[in-house]
Amino acid sequence: MSTWIHCNHYFIVPIKDYNKMRFWFTSCGHLLCAECLKAKRSNNNNGQHFECLLCHQQNVQLVELNRHLRPELLALFRPAKDLIDEFNAKLKQVLTFQQSHQKRLVDHLTDKKDMQKMSAERDKLKLDLEQSNEKSRKTEEMLANTRHELQRLANKFHQQHHRGNHHQRRTRPLSSSVANFATPATVAGIPSARRPSSVAAHSVALPFPSAHRRRFVLQHFARQQRLLLLSVAGHALLQSFNGQQHAQCAAAPSRAHYQRAHCAALFHHSQRTRQHRNRFVWLLISVQKTK
Repeated sequence: MSTWIHCNHYFIVPIKDYNKMRFWFTSCGHLLCAECLKAKRSNNNNGQHFECLLCHQQNVQLVELNRHLRPELLALFRPAKDLIDEFNAKLKQVLTFQQSHQKRLVDHLTDKKDMQKMSAERDKLKLDLEQSNEKSRKTEEMLANTRHELQRLANKFHQQHHRGNHHQRRTRPLSSSVANFATPATVAGIPSARRPSSVAAHSVALPFPSAHRRRFVLQHFARQQRLLLLSVAGHALLQSFNGQQHAQCAAAPSRAHYQRAHCAALFHHSQRTRQHRNRFVWLLISVQKTK
């Protein structure tokens, strides 16, 4: 029993043998002892109507103080520290319960917000991906059109270049060079208007050369003819390498350099052959004149 419990009328404090002392709690909030009840000449007033000696309230109910009080009444006589500890425990339990439910709600709302944000970002990324695919498709179409156009231009360029080379080969004065080259069989067949004056004057009266000198002249003529054909072929190869075979020469510079040098040598030799062509004709004429 707490030390503050005492009789509100006689102020009796249970200092000694307080367990044997009996107190009653009135419905009006006062504490009375057994002497107060004897003053009203009543032996057993527990649970009966009674007039309070302090506030003189009628029909007051009395409850004896013991361990069998109702919890709401027993809490009035417990130490304040115990009540505070119990209240703190209950408060902590209540706060834990409320915080757990609040945390669950906050987590749900946070997850929902994150899902909405992720959904918006996913839609944006999906739109960007579709736009990128569209740009890629257009770029591929543009590249395909560009390749087709480049192929068409390349074919057109090759055709024009081939036609130009064919035209140059047709217009090259090779036939005139061969036609103007004099042979023993064709010297007499040259028209008089195109012959030199000395040839026109002495072509009929010249005697026929001997077999040995004729064989020498024919061998020399065959050698000069082969050189002329090689010079013509070298000139054609040189022009071809200057045009169509430029890319191949760039891919293989050592081989191209060798071929170009060989063609240049043949062309230079053809120039010297052309210079000696007329000398060969006069040589043939002089052989015929000596015989």
